[in-house]
Amino acid sequence: MNQQHYIELFNAAMNQCNQMLQLFPDNGALKSIEKQLSYLLALSKRESTDISRLKDICIGVLAARELESLGMDIEIFYQVQSAAKFFRI
Repeated sequence: MNQQHYIELFNAAMNQCNQMLQLFPDNGALKSIEKQLSYLLALSKRESTDISRLKDICIGVLAARELESLGMDIEIFYQVQSAAKFFRI
């Protein structure tokens, strides 16, 4: 996956997260996912080079534990988790 594909994936996930935050503004898991996506976007756009937190990305776990019950499409969060494992700047 090239840099542009990462950016597109992370942007799409951020859009999904923002839509869900409009419906569930107090959801802590969504707020955490939003922060993690912001970090991934900064890395993918080379606005940041600090990869120290890359190992702490837990978007997939949060989606499975906290978002499944909301009845919305969260597949993109699993895709982000998978992509984050292989992400390099």
